[in-house]
Amino acid sequence: MNLPGDVRHAVRTLVRSPGFAAITILTLALGIGANTAIFSVVNATILQPLPYPAPERLVFISSQFPEMGFNQFWISPPEFLEFQERTRAFSSVGAFATGEANLTAPDRPRRVNTARVSAELFTVLGVKPLAGRTFEMPETRPNGAQVAILSHDVWRSAFGSDPQIVGRSVEINGTPRTIVGIMPPRFDVLDRHVDVWVPLVLDPANRLNRGNHLLYLIGRLSGGTTLAGAQAELESLLAAWPSSISPAPNAAAAAAPAPPAATAPTGGAGPAPAAAHAAVAGGSPPPTAVPQGAPSPSTPPRGPHTPNVDRHRLRYDRLQDQVVGSAKTAVLVLQGAVVLVLLIACANVASLLLARAESRHKEFAVRAALGAGRWTLVRPFMLEAGLLSFVGGALGLAVGVLGIRSLIVAFPRGLPRSGDVTLDAGVLAFALVVALGSAMIVGLAPLLHLSPNVTATALKEAGQRTTVGVGRNRMRRALVAGEVALAVALVTSAGLLIRTVVNLSRVDTGFNRSRLVTFGVSLPPAKYAAGPPILSFYQRLLGDLRALPGVDGVAAMTGLPPSRQVDANDTRIEGYTAPPTGPFENVDYYQTITTDYVNTMGIPIVEGRNFQASDAAGPAVVLINETMARTFFRNVSPIGRRVHPSGPNTPWYTIVGVLKDVKQGGVDQKTGTELYFNFEQQATNRAASGTMNVTVRSSASVDRLAAPIRRAVAGLDPTLPVVRLRSMDDVFDEAIGRSRLLADLLGVFSALALTLAAIGTYGVLSYMVTERQREIGIRMALGAGRSVVLRMVLSQGFALTLVGLAAGLALALTMNRLLTTLLFGVAPTDPVTIAAVVTLIAGVSMVGCYLPARRATRVDPMIVLRDD
Repeated sequence: MNLPGDVRHAVRTLVRSPGFAAITILTLALGIGANTAIFSVVNATILQPLPYPAPERLVFISSQFPEMGFNQFWISPPEFLEFQERTRAFSSVGAFATGEANLTAPDRPRRVNTARVSAELFTVLGVKPLAGRTFEMPETRPNGAQVAILSHDVWRSAFGSDPQIVGRSVEINGTPRTIVGIMPPRFDVLDRHVDVWVPLVLDPANRLNRGNHLLYLIGRLSGGTTLAGAQAELESLLAAWPSSISPAPNAAAAAAPAPPAATAPTGGAGPAPAAAHAAVAGGSPPPTAVPQGAPSPSTPPRGPHTPNVDRHRLRYDRLQDQVVGSAKTAVLVLQGAVVLVLLIACANVASLLLARAESRHKEFAVRAALGAGRWTLVRPFMLEAGLLSFVGGALGLAVGVLGIRSLIVAFPRGLPRSGDVTLDAGVLAFALVVALGSAMIVGLAPLLHLSPNVTATALKEAGQRTTVGVGRNRMRRALVAGEVALAVALVTSAGLLIRTVVNLSRVDTGFNRSRLVTFGVSLPPAKYAAGPPILSFYQRLLGDLRALPGVDGVAAMTGLPPSRQVDANDTRIEGYTAPPTGPFENVDYYQTITTDYVNTMGIPIVEGRNFQASDAAGPAVVLINETMARTFFRNVSPIGRRVHPSGPNTPWYTIVGVLKDVKQGGVDQKTGTELYFNFEQQATNRAASGTMNVTVRSSASVDRLAAPIRRAVAGLDPTLPVVRLRSMDDVFDEAIGRSRLLADLLGVFSALALTLAAIGTYGVLSYMVTERQREIGIRMALGAGRSVVLRMVLSQGFALTLVGLAAGLALALTMNRLLTTLLFGVAPTDPVTIAAVVTLIAGVSMVGCYLPARRATRVDPMIVLRDD
């Protein structure tokens, strides 16, 4: 065997057929490139372990309140401290809470993601800093030193990788903090893209405020302990926990949640919310702080708020599973889609090679008769397939790299662990395997021409023309039908996801998002410690923005819809007694708004009135949404009723209006209960949030408003960054970003699959017309009209399409069950989508069939018979 010589011969053969080689290489490059790009995502998010030592031993710990519908909630500081003391299944447990802060960098003020962490968290994760050290225990206790740790990214981008930054003071949220460490590249927690780490300050001696849930925990399993063993220990801990805690002197105060924390600009991750429903832990109505002069609860609390077996459980999840979360199904769906594209590409190339081998089957017969073995005969085609797949794979890698970069740029937060998505050795090995597999699939197609029957038939035919063997004809038809079937399955899935995005886009969010521009401002507590300075700043800012040309309205709010984290605050409702199974006296969202909020956002008033300027100095008033009215005031008007929010020394508020429901927790989620506070009233009489989202309704674009907005903020305080300035349409698009990403990618893959299927249909029918040219000429010479020939060829092509449609629909109905959790407002068996797909595929196939059929009608029977 002369392998080098065979390779050179294969190269020369392909060079002599540049069109065939180019089409084959491009087809394989697209299939291999798409698979490489998506597999790099699968590899980073699912297959690669988290970048910590022994990551399989890391467990994410959260709480559950089944009766409230909270399956994965925060944990209070007392519960964290007690869990640390009691557990033996974990060698170490750390706590963290994520949010945002203003960072005063040398070049400009920045808004950065932050994490308040206990000193133990770095021990749990087992990652040492690149420079300096992590936090020490005294720094996480009251009156500890003001210190911070920088991420590698912010150290590089904000401080120019200054090696002398450790030990220097940097202002974070208006407070000077000493930088004690720099973390290594890509170090993060729960994929929150943390830029700055600060100590989580807890007082182990103060465990009274048990209802203020704001922490998540991560634990490292002790040596020899499995997750199942930790679960068994947890049941014992939950059973003994309530009896092991002595009731506080004021049990009601101990269980009352803290005042709600303001949501960070963007309405996404921010300081943790206030408490979950306190009643679910103790089996009694919610224990509530009783302000002086307020009515007492109808039923006294029965003890402190603690985790227990029934109503307030703890939950364990593998940390890797928690990071990937719901994205796992989406990523696997994408990988399945590109595999289908690759199979279609391989079927196309196999059809081309089969046709190429058909033209040489007499040569095979002669060589076989002279003693050449099957391997000798098939080797040239295997080498051609290998060369084509190798070049296609190399080009596919370039396509994959481009695809990876495009994905990360277009959807930086749409995929978990996006920073880990790269073309590493594992992805390269996958691309090589895919290329070799493609070569094997397409290179074996010519084997059909090497059977003894084919050889004997070819020798008998001598040099005469003949029709194609039945077996080879069936193979080509099967390949086309298979391409159509795979395309049907892929296009159906894409259609369902596209309809999901359309349905999400049409969801009534409760406000008018057109011509709205939004940005965030966060006033550092060290500089704006009281209500009056905060009120003065925002009044001046909103006034300056109202004076801009083209501005029709300006307002501010703490939480930005349509996607923000739940608050879940205990709230007493005057005259309401919760049934044993709920709904309990708990409000999903607290929202603090300026007086112009309702008009600027375009939210209809359902009943009562809006806030008025006179409310700032008047009695405490609130607005509620429709869902809250239906939940707690089913048969009566809520106007004039009173509510008592959570928090110390809060008054009773009178409801003066009901607003239309506004989506807060996600476009695809049910609307929760919502309580609106007046910002001016809160800042005048009590505390106020310094972190607000500002909305501007204007006919001007974001680009035109950007500079005036930044000048307005800088004119009041040059140290403040403008946070995420964008249109409300962009905010909405981000809220449905993952669904849009999936639909867009599947749409691209479906278009590619349709194109390949159409090309495959056209190619096979064109070849069949060429092979049957003599037959067609004879038919036409005997009187068959052009319409008869047209119908004959079209019927052959359409028969293949019908077989492919039937097989594809069966495959689609099986596959689409996996999409159920990704769909919104459409069923996996949606008849409209299926009918649209059948129509589309049939139309594309008819185009692929019509061109060769029309060519068949132009056969001149005289020329065919004369050549014969």
